[in-house]
Amino acid sequence: MHCPICNEEMTLWKEELASNKKSDSNVTYLRRRYRCKKDDVWGRLEVPTGVITGADQRHVPVVAAQ
Repeated sequence: MHCPICNEEMTLWKEELASNKKSDSNVTYLRRRYRCKKDDVWGRLEVPTGVITGADQRHVPVVAAQ
């Protein structure tokens, strides 16, 4: 993940498993937190773990290529 201010690579600060407690799907996510110390910018990325079924596809956001 790149810093939106300086465009440098942000460092991985923390990694943990998370789940959506509001949903009945019991999907587990790998949550990664990134940090740019230079600009004091933080970012979070959550990726579903395991196999994504067709029913889960509607919850997966579409990310445009840069």
